[in-house]
Amino acid sequence: MWRSPPGNNLVDLGAAPTGFGMELDLGCDPATTSCASASPEERYANGFLGTLQYGQDSAGLTTSYCLSVSESPTATHSLIHSLLLYTPGIICSY
Repeated sequence: MWRSPPGNNLVDLGAAPTGFGMELDLGCDPATTSCASASPEERYANGFLGTLQYGQDSAGLTTSYCLSVSESPTATHSLIHSLLLYTPGIICSY
């Protein structure tokens, strides 16, 4: 999940603009319930690197991710300590 202030369609996750927020919840489906109250198995809310790009064209809303998040193996999360996510293009038609 991410939220961004207007006007930013390419976000550097290592130096995100004021008002930008991102959260990665593993083990939770936000389409069926609120991840905030469902206690996902793993939740990351900071430490992201990479880029997020979004926009709109005639096909609909488009989003691309190239991001990573990692932590020490002895850190809080019990299952996943490093994650790389690359999606070159997601189109949500309307």
